[in-house]
Formats: sequence, structure tokens, C-alpha cells
Amino acid sequence: MAAFSLYSQTWKIQELISQANIENILSILDTGGSRLDLIQDDLFEYYQSGNFISGITSELTASEFTPVSEHFLGTHEYSLKSQIKISFTSEQLEQATFHFPLNFTKVLLHHIVEYCILEYRPKVLKFEFSLGHKTPTMRQCKLRLYIYSALDFSVNDYSNFNREIKSRLNLDPTQTHVGLIKTVL
Repeated sequence: MAAFSLYSQTWKIQELISQANIENILSILDTGGSRLDLIQDDLFEYYQSGNFISGITSELTASEFTPVSEHFLGTHEYSLKSQIKISFTSEQLEQATFHFPLNFTKVLLHHIVEYCILEYRPKVLKFEFSLGHKTPTMRQCKLRLYIYSALDFSVNDYSNFNREIKSRLNLDPTQTHVGLIKTVL
């Protein structure tokens, strides 16, 4: 699973570099460089501890988390094959700080977007982040995804994703993005 995740992420960076060369946009190269740094950090973490993704958390408010995620997701908008608009919004967030596992979040977002590109051919992906139930020691975070596609969703059964996520089988070799999403969750 880890090898596929790294392959998928480096493939996205290759698309970014190709797009940067075609359009001569240097900011795309900076974005690709940032993504390579993240992958390098994950590889080093694997070398040091055997963990595929670093569990280090970043202390951010929920409103600070939104632009970090939106910037990361922006790389998909630049790629050659996915001409989609991606947005990341937050609902009425308090200013308390939380410890976000950013590497886990970025890997999760990457595989959700890639799965949506393959399965739904979206025109728009809208992520909505909100805070849920609070316990004395933790706070639930909710992430909703709205998919606007050229496909007619009323004709096809798109609840398949929910069934795959609920399934106890993690290592279905035909559903690599779903398997990684489940593993990160």
C-alpha cells in the first residue's frame, strides 16, 4: 500500500512538472518541489521507524488548517488530466488550536481526489470541513465532499464508495485508492 501511495503521489508531481513545462509557470514547479519534500519526509520516516506516514502533528486552529489543505489540493487543479475546480471551506470554526496530523491528512486528501477523478470525472470537488462532537480530551472533525460531475449520478449506483469504505476488507488489489483511504482513516 505504501509503495502505491508513493507511486500515485510522484505520478501527480510528474504531471505538474509536465504542465509547468508546457505553460512555463514557475509556481507549479515550487508546488511540485513542496510535494517532493513531503514524499521525501515520508520515505525517511519509513526508513527510520517503519511507519509509512509521519505521525507528527501540527498545532493549528481549524481556520488555519483550511488554507493549508486548500494549497495542497490546488496541485490537482494544475495537472494535465484533471481539469477540475477544487475548493476547501470551513463552517463556523472556533479559534481553539488542535493537533492536526498533516501528513495523514494530505495522503488522505490525495487519494480521495484521485479516486474521484477515476470514478466520477468531476468538474468540481468541494470539501467542507467542520467540527463535530467534543469530549473532555478530543474533538471530532468532519470532512464532507460534494462532487459535481458531468456524469448523470441518477443513472449509476454511486453508493458503491460507501459500501467499499464500510467493508472490512482493506487489501482489495483492485481498489488501491479506497484501500489507502481506509488505512489512513
